Amino acid sequence: MRLKFDEKGKPYVLIEINNKKMALQKVFVKIDKGTTFTLTPKVEYVELFGKDPSTGTAVYEKFIP
Repeated sequence: MRLKFDEKGKPYVLIEINNKKMALQKVFVKIDKGTTFTLTPKVEYVELFGKDPSTGTAVYEKFIP
């Protein structure tokens, strides 16, 4: 993860997943309902949503830890 600034000075996070660059827009983490109130909840999956910084096309990635 790298913190960058666009041409207007607005910060964004740039990440690379599966050899694709993504300007990160949001992250969704799905946790097991039975572990919601524990100190270490079980993560079922993570979804990353963003845009390709070169083309502006949407980029999506889902992974299971």
